[in-house]
Amino acid sequence: GTNIATGKCRGIVVGTGLNTEIGKIRSEMAASEEEKTPLQQKLDEFGEQLSK
Repeated sequence: GTNIATGKCRGIVVGTGLNTEIGKIRSEMAASEEEKTPLQQKLDEFGEQLSK
């Protein structure tokens, strides 16, 4: 994600959701673990929200 505090900016969206770097990381994490701790489950939920 990107935050702009002041000024002007023009951006081009090249990917959303799981097609972003954060989405790819989330997918790799989900594929590499079998049983997840409560913290890992919450982090997965957080990652899903970020990638939407």
